[in-house]
Amino acid sequence: MDVQRQDGRGLDQRARTVLIADDLTGALDCAAAFAGRGVSSFVSVGQDVARAPRVELVSVNLDTRRLPASEAVAVVARTVADARGADRLRYVKIDSTLRGHPGAEIGAAAEASGAGLVIVTPAFPATGRTVEDGRLAVHGVPLAETEVGRDSLSPVATSLVSEVLRRDCRLPLRTCPLDDIRSRRLRDTLAAAMGPAGAQWPSLLVCDATTDADLDRLVEGALRCERPAAPILFAGSAGLASALARATSRGDAPAAGTPTAAPPVLLVSASQRALAGRQIAQLAERGLAEVHALRFRIDGSGRPIRAHFDRQAACEALAARRGVALRTDTEGGAPSPAETRTTADAIIQELAAIVAGLAAEHPIGGLVLVGGDTARAVLSAIEAAGIVLAGEVEPGTPVGAIAGGPLDGVTIATKAGAFGDDGTLVRLFHRLDPHPEGTPA
Repeated sequence: MDVQRQDGRGLDQRARTVLIADDLTGALDCAAAFAGRGVSSFVSVGQDVARAPRVELVSVNLDTRRLPASEAVAVVARTVADARGADRLRYVKIDSTLRGHPGAEIGAAAEASGAGLVIVTPAFPATGRTVEDGRLAVHGVPLAETEVGRDSLSPVATSLVSEVLRRDCRLPLRTCPLDDIRSRRLRDTLAAAMGPAGAQWPSLLVCDATTDADLDRLVEGALRCERPAAPILFAGSAGLASALARATSRGDAPAAGTPTAAPPVLLVSASQRALAGRQIAQLAERGLAEVHALRFRIDGSGRPIRAHFDRQAACEALAARRGVALRTDTEGGAPSPAETRTTADAIIQELAAIVAGLAAEHPIGGLVLVGGDTARAVLSAIEAAGIVLAGEVEPGTPVGAIAGGPLDGVTIATKAGAFGDDGTLVRLFHRLDPHPEGTPA
């Protein structure tokens, strides 16, 4: 789906634009920016680009964040090769806090796609992610000092974006500071990074950005410098994707609007973020959802054993069309670092199986999934092929309809565990179901 530099700068419907992402919530966040501007968009749960419907934009969840770097590179290279021809790779979604293998995946995508330059920034100002002097901060706190940076499954020890990328990317790397972004020097910086025609390797241009205006200037400047024989690949979080959507989407295409959901709305979360816990607690305090914990005891080998889940109470709430929030909790000794991923996977898989069982027994009017691993596991358990996106309720909270499986057509919203503020889920529930059962109309 080529960018048209004509009036309206629309998207060419003769080819699909392809976005690849390292996890499902990221694939959704980036595609939602386009869907909200009227671009027909589909997010695939799996890696098969060819089976996606004929929409304008396909966002593919590669689920590579959890893989070893060598396997992640192979998945990216294979997917990009499959997408060449009628489709066009335009965006590589990386984690906004640089977890996973961002350098390796960007490098693999750049080489496989034939890009002439890669514009890179994880900045997402709407969610507090900013890059200044090459350092990534979350709400003003250097990444390495945050809860996310100390993630037991995928820690990030440095706040320097270039340092993280250089660990597993062999491509030449340049930087673009804020002074260049905000001045006429941007054009010269971009031209120098593009290099001569026929260069053996594309460069990575790692860019500062602290506002949406910075991202808009960067994207528009890059598109003006683009050459047909050396296309530009963009790599970042939903912040840069939103700027690309603003620069390339048709200005006259109406967005679908936020879909509503008939009660009951079921929320599912295995996120261990303190923020996610506070968001769910707010739902209970406002009477929007009953919170039911799926508790696990961790044995001496790090294996999770289910300790408690009141399934009957959850079923009764759903049958009465009341909102339900399912969350996980652990008790006892914590697993060792080597066992953490296996433990988390086992918990999420059991949670997903419970959700599939509840959905088979009770009508579900809306589904809210918190966390990328949770979203992937639940959608796989209910045999969904993907999500047809309508847009986003607010930055980092995409919404659409489930495609495939027994919940086909049901409204769904997703959110990363670390996104938003304490009231994010309350606002989401009010948007999905303005008059939930048991609350005043």
